[in-house]
Amino acid sequence: MADHGGYSLGEGQDYFLDTLHNGPGHCPEDLFAGSSSRAIMGLKAHANTVSHARLVAMEETYPRTMQRLDALNEEGFFNAICRDFIEREDVKTQAMMDIGHGFADYLAMLECDAASIDLAAIEMRWLESYHAADASPLTMQHIAALEEEALMALPLCIHPSLRVTQLTALPAEELTELVEYHDAAAVATLRPEAQVFYHPWPAETAALVAFAQGHDEKNIAMCNLLEKAVELVGEDNVQPLVFTVVEAGVFIAPGNLQA
Repeated sequence: MADHGGYSLGEGQDYFLDTLHNGPGHCPEDLFAGSSSRAIMGLKAHANTVSHARLVAMEETYPRTMQRLDALNEEGFFNAICRDFIEREDVKTQAMMDIGHGFADYLAMLECDAASIDLAAIEMRWLESYHAADASPLTMQHIAALEEEALMALPLCIHPSLRVTQLTALPAEELTELVEYHDAAAVATLRPEAQVFYHPWPAETAALVAFAQGHDEKNIAMCNLLEKAVELVGEDNVQPLVFTVVEAGVFIAPGNLQA
């Protein structure tokens, strides 16, 4: 940039980004040293690099959605709609890691098929789970170590990596891990340890987890979760339902418990 003191560093950066996002008409003539034509040429090259990086970020965020959309339409379809998506004003300001937020909604606006929309939502939530804060999960070993009274009073907090996508169609065949789960009403992504896992859940399991999520800040206890489980599946089926949720890693291990 020109070293004449006319702009603060913050102002210069704002003009620089505004020019990249909105074109050379937003670049003051004295922002850079040298001729404006040379500056614009350099900015265009940089803008092309940024645009390419955004497209690569979209491909890396949505590899299975790209595979599906290109197969259903034509080769390059995913890339073409991504070019339009990354030019949206609300997307231009996103960091590369967050560039794909809202893409599932964009596919819905384009009236893509329901399975593709669900798949895009699941892939973004996988990435969110991957980058979520670490926390030791509550395990069946924790539960087995507790007396009944302590177990009923056990506080339940949602694991920070939990993300749940409500399905509007059967899981896309590109999610090869889930193709056999025809009764799935939702897909959760969780990273209780180092790896992110998919969990296809029927309606009752999804409803129990939604109940826990809705009361996460109210410090619900295991007794509250059990009451909701009875409401959903009856007393005879409570244990398998609650065990499924715990074994998935939905809750954080209280700090004073040892596995």
